[in-house]
Amino acid sequence: MGNIRRLVTVITILVVLAITVNFTGQRHLRSVRHKREAYFICIHYLVMDHFRESYDGFPKTWPEIFRSSSEEAALMSPFPDGLSYKSDGATFSLAEPKPRFVSFFRKDRLVADEKTAPHWESSGARASKFRED
Repeated sequence: MGNIRRLVTVITILVVLAITVNFTGQRHLRSVRHKREAYFICIHYLVMDHFRESYDGFPKTWPEIFRSSSEEAALMSPFPDGLSYKSDGATFSLAEPKPRFVSFFRKDRLVADEKTAPHWESSGARASKFRED
């Protein structure tokens, strides 16, 4: 009888621990995902703003997007692998180079171009700078 009670106690502790780790991990991934969305949208806006201000097309190189190296460093902080930016002056594409975890079992990456707003590639969900979920 004592062994069964100990076994039930250990299993209960493990279940509570697993639920806590899952909740904390999911909350952290959600926070990182929201930060990635917000910063990606800011960078997309900078590219579009450059186009509106210069009238000579989209920036052709990555450094043309940012006003300073400190601005670049600040906005690139949520992207450890950087971002992929391609432009020929008339069009551009902006994307994370590879998918990263957005939940424990799902990976996705942010993509955008001159015609489509920033969105998640796999799910198709639109990125939002302000999200409540």
